Amino acid sequence: MDSTRSTVTYISGGTLRRISAFAAVVLLVYAAPVKAADAIRDDVRGKLRQAAASREKVIIRGLNLGGEGLQEVEVEPFQVWAADGVLAVHKIDGTVDRQRPPKIDTFRGRVLGASEESMVYFSLQPNGKVSGLALVGERRYDIETASRIPG
Repeated sequence: MDSTRSTVTYISGGTLRRISAFAAVVLLVYAAPVKAADAIRDDVRGKLRQAAASREKVIIRGLNLGGEGLQEVEVEPFQVWAADGVLAVHKIDGTVDRQRPPKIDTFRGRVLGASEESMVYFSLQPNGKVSGLALVGERRYDIETASRIPG
């Protein structure tokens, strides 16, 4: 057996409800067809950092979500983990490693100007990597940090 393998078996601080709701959204999202992708620019990353610091809604303009009227999203920060949440990782050797949840900022919102119901989710990691998705009706748009080309 691999002695480095571990599993998370305990979550405290009331985060189980949040994780269950998030997992349901993820399952729903992955059932939807993938239609397009967009890359996150530095100005978008800056807007997300601004929202994380102020804990207020921000509007991000200029995203390409497949239509003239689908260029703006409104997002607000939200917490996936409870403030006092702890992960207990039970390792194969019987030891338990208690850890704080990862420091990732998460955001939810909607596509402005969409004629159908919409949902937007972004995550912002400390290294600046952004990933997320937007759902507009039955269309899904994957949104990720742009790769820089050297030179």
